[in-house]
Amino acid sequence: MPRTNSLAQEKDQVAQQRAILYNAFSEGKFANAQQQALTIAVAGQSAAATAFDATATPVQQDSAPTVQLDSALDEVPVPEVR
Repeated sequence: MPRTNSLAQEKDQVAQQRAILYNAFSEGKFANAQQQALTIAVAGQSAAATAFDATATPVQQDSAPTVQLDSALDEVPVPEVR
C-alpha cells in the first residue's frame, strides 16, 4: 500500500469515526450497528497507520498530521448502547 494512500485511508477512517460519534451523541444513544461501525473504523485506522509507518520515510513520518483528542471529551457523557 503506497504511503500516500495509507495516510488518506487513515484520514478517511478518522472522518468516519467522527461521523459515527456525532450521530450517536446527537441521538443520545449508541446503537449496536454504530458500535460495530466504530469498531471497524478504528481497526481500519490502525491498519492504515501501520501501513504508513512501514512505508514512509522518517521525514514523511515527522511531517504527517497526528490526531489528538480534546481533553474536554473526557467530560462528555457516553450514550448508552441500545
